[in-house]
Amino acid sequence: MSSRRMGIGIIGAGQIAQLAHIPGYQAISDECEIVAAADVSADALAIVQRDFGIPHVFRDYHEMLRLDSIDAVSVCASNPIHHPATLAALAAGKHVFCEKPLALNAADAREMVEAAEAANRILAVDFQTRFIPQAVALKRVIERGDLGDIYFVRAAWNRRRGFAPRTKGAFHSKALNGGGALIDVGVHVIDAVFWLMGGPRPVSVSGATYLKIGNQADGGYNPWGPWNYEDIDVDDFALALIRCDNGATISLECSWGLNIVDDEYHRIWVAGDRAGADAILGGGGASATRLRILSAESDSWVDRVHQNFPPVARPQHAAVADFVRAVREGGRPRSTGEDGLRVQQVVDAIYASADSGREVRLD
Repeated sequence: MSSRRMGIGIIGAGQIAQLAHIPGYQAISDECEIVAAADVSADALAIVQRDFGIPHVFRDYHEMLRLDSIDAVSVCASNPIHHPATLAALAAGKHVFCEKPLALNAADAREMVEAAEAANRILAVDFQTRFIPQAVALKRVIERGDLGDIYFVRAAWNRRRGFAPRTKGAFHSKALNGGGALIDVGVHVIDAVFWLMGGPRPVSVSGATYLKIGNQADGGYNPWGPWNYEDIDVDDFALALIRCDNGATISLECSWGLNIVDDEYHRIWVAGDRAGADAILGGGGASATRLRILSAESDSWVDRVHQNFPPVARPQHAAVADFVRAVREGGRPRSTGEDGLRVQQVVDAIYASADSGREVRLD
């Protein structure tokens, strides 16, 4: 595109927009400017106007999309809005950076990917793990062949207690959120694992989901306060075994509430035939990150701890900058719509397997 600054629109002006997307764009104000924001909440729009100086606000994102000055949009609205808002933005000729999950199901996600291809526009997904320095370093280690043939990965994002409070959206509702812990935090580890492994194709899934703690009035201490235990109808714990076309196997766990010793925030164990890796990729704050490379030499175990990574308070900012770069240079974002579709296919398969009690094959 031309040398002028790229015009950005924000669909959904709530917390994720205020904490991640808007500051991310404003951090690279020499490359882009936020032209407008849209939200059904007048209060949210008043906040972004006051705190971020966004000049134009709309209660209907369709009206905002008519602005010729907008080249691209961030879709930060609730999960059910991702699909219609993305389709509307692509139809209006805008590039799209969509929050995770890409959609509520794989059919909608595929329609979004196909619409982006037909419109010749970029569709990127906010899988910010790909920008955490420890994850980038592990990706390089794997690509260099240091771990050898990767045949098993265990990935977990388990909270001992971490239910969204009553005041924070509709995480408790399948109709409004699409699922529970799996579609909230599980999508991050699913994407991270497939990215680290180089994108093998998932061929079968065997999964189970549970709602055991989240529906208890006396479910115990929750650091974020009271939650919607009366109305919750989504999983508070999910697990799965995923087989890939290259013979590798992935074990997945994710929870909002699980009676375990400690939280396991975004932890990935990688087993290769030459060495392994143990990565903690955050979720508990920037200090809760670590990367260890694990190997066995002739006379001892050898653990190499990788340190001195640059601090990254908000990897979403790096994801925003990557999206802007891709649009301006005509390149490919690090996390694409196709990546979001693959994750959603796995999520759908886990839920289907949990409902049927059977393994699900993916075409």
